[in-house]
Amino acid sequence: MMEDLTKVINNKLKCLLDSLSLKYQDYFLDFFNDYNYDYSKGTFNETIKNYILAQLCEDLNGIIYSFDAFKSSFDGNFSIVKNFIEKYPKYKNKCSIYDTTLLYSSSRNNYFHIVKYLIEQGKCFINIQNRKYNTNNQLNGTSGSTALHAACFYGHLNIVKYLIDNGANYFIKNHLEETPIQNGLSNRNIREFFENFLILNYLDLNLPQSTIFDNNEMKLNSIWEYKTINDNQWILFDNNQSNRLRNALISIQNEEFNMNINNYLYSISLIKFLSSQISNSLINEYLWIRCRGSSIENFHIYSTWQIMFSEYLSIKISKSISLELLNIDQTNIKLNHWYQLSHFINQQIDNGINYRRKYLSINIDSIDNQLFLFNLEEFSFSNNDQTINGFIRWIPEFLSKKNQFIIHKYKPSNRNSHSLLFYINIQQSTILNQQQHLTTDINREENFSENESMVVRFGNIIEEKSDVIVIWWSSKSLLELIYEYGGSSVRNTINHKFENKSDNPLISIESDGFIQSKMIYFIDLEIQSDLNLVKKSIESIIDSIMEKVHENNYKRISFSSIDFNSNKYPLKSIIETIIEEIHQQQFLHKNIFVSLIIESHKKDI
Repeated sequence: MMEDLTKVINNKLKCLLDSLSLKYQDYFLDFFNDYNYDYSKGTFNETIKNYILAQLCEDLNGIIYSFDAFKSSFDGNFSIVKNFIEKYPKYKNKCSIYDTTLLYSSSRNNYFHIVKYLIEQGKCFINIQNRKYNTNNQLNGTSGSTALHAACFYGHLNIVKYLIDNGANYFIKNHLEETPIQNGLSNRNIREFFENFLILNYLDLNLPQSTIFDNNEMKLNSIWEYKTINDNQWILFDNNQSNRLRNALISIQNEEFNMNINNYLYSISLIKFLSSQISNSLINEYLWIRCRGSSIENFHIYSTWQIMFSEYLSIKISKSISLELLNIDQTNIKLNHWYQLSHFINQQIDNGINYRRKYLSINIDSIDNQLFLFNLEEFSFSNNDQTINGFIRWIPEFLSKKNQFIIHKYKPSNRNSHSLLFYINIQQSTILNQQQHLTTDINREENFSENESMVVRFGNIIEEKSDVIVIWWSSKSLLELIYEYGGSSVRNTINHKFENKSDNPLISIESDGFIQSKMIYFIDLEIQSDLNLVKKSIESIIDSIMEKVHENNYKRISFSSIDFNSNKYPLKSIIETIIEEIHQQQFLHKNIFVSLIIESHKKDI
């Protein structure tokens, strides 16, 4: 019976599709691809099952309703858009017959209430792009554009601010290689907003066109300064001194060297960013050093962030001199001491610097959970009522050669006992701006050895430009993203592979759509009753992944954060197993660089 019904549907559907224009054909075929329909043959590749028929009818109603919904998002008819999202949420990020999304159209025409609903209630992906191609294969500014592109181009400042506050990427490029910033330059209000919102570089006044991580070349874009231990005034190094400091950090010949400052001879420590006087005078015996600018952009090195309180309510400055580095979670605040920030706050500042944000609001839990405004151009911070003020700086991250631990605190050490943690951009023919890590000796030799390493950070794995991204099948939110960004070809391949999979918990498919990687690996981990069995399963899967990556000569792989949907096992133990096994495999398979990408809401990881 179902076979006969399938034949009837095949015949009617082919006739109906043939009667449509090419644009409408493509629109409907994109929908029917989810059901393995082959237009060239005019048939479904398999008999339509009874349980699929009801879903097919519902989806077909949804795509017909979408014509009104997309027009309503363009015209500002909120009720139709809302009803459509509530009834057919799977189409919230789809493109219309005119290749634009609901969010793009409402942003373009300044319907703030619809934009707000789509983001907050509809849960639309804020960086979803319009279709990057059209039937005539012509370049145009709409193709590949986001809602932020539209709001910037048409000068809708309130929507621009709202989208950015909710995570919109102002460096994402459309089909014409234009960023939202570029789209807004012709509108004075948008241009002035970005001029105040972004760091206009430290040495010139041009609006940036990319994130720091997406820029492949090392750039001179920083300001070197120093201050005495108990003074709050930062003083600029002159050009010769700045060049010497810059070259010393780039060349990594010595972690300490001598330099004349104000006619006194000082020993400069790169590991401490501290200078100590070695001449006879005791005036200004110690000077703190900082470099305003990105450590990645200027030196291709990783760094860690510190803060110093210059004013804190009624606390008075101590006359005693101390070079001790303190932790920010200590309860007794001291002025003119550097405080080590938590890893999470470091990530926030790094992300702000990467996106060239001038200002960043950060909560510091240990200081009454107060909200502080960080100025990433001036390298300063303050609370809302200006009763707490201070400075920020970064210092280079060094590794101990002996134990490979990152050094965050000042410790007496032998010369050449540390390695500087380097960041390297590598361009390949099919993958742009790959970010990789290696360590190199402070005494750099002709043929230094690369030490395998990995980075753990917050991010969106869909946007990772790796050779391979690894997704845990239990993470339903990421699967939804893969389906949406990968399109019908990825969805069909995934479903087919899992329907016909063997006992192998690892499945690989080619990426497509807006997913930036070459390949997607899926881990279907069976939940065991015993923690040790789970660990062994994870170790075996990691081994298989790294071997597969090695065999295919891939260089960069990004793992998503694990999601068990189970409270059986301690999360810390599982993550430690993953990291330890990856690290072991990196010794076997050289030059494979690994990122562990954590979704922004998973702060517990």
